Amino acid sequence: MDANRLVYNGDYTAAMRLYNRLLEERCHPAYYLNRALCFVATDQPHLAVNDALRAFMMAQSVIDAVRNDGDANDHVRRVDAHIITYNGKSKFPKNTATGDVS
Repeated sequence: MDANRLVYNGDYTAAMRLYNRLLEERCHPAYYLNRALCFVATDQPHLAVNDALRAFMMAQSVIDAVRNDGDANDHVRRVDAHIITYNGKSKFPKNTATGDVS
């Protein structure tokens, strides 16, 4: 049985053991993030924070590497433009004096 199915079935302890084995074979941000979910579900939020941060840092390094790649860089620029557009359409009230979102 794979770790994701174990999480789906609510067997977080078994899933955590499987994610531990997977991480020994190959470090991947998704494994860390999924294991963080298991830590939260088993009342170990302090460990979840570590794994979530590790997943974020690994994903960010992949994004940074892709930004230096020519073809992939165009795709990342389009995604960035969509994020900026989305943020511009945000419904959060803005401070009219400074333009800051409150």
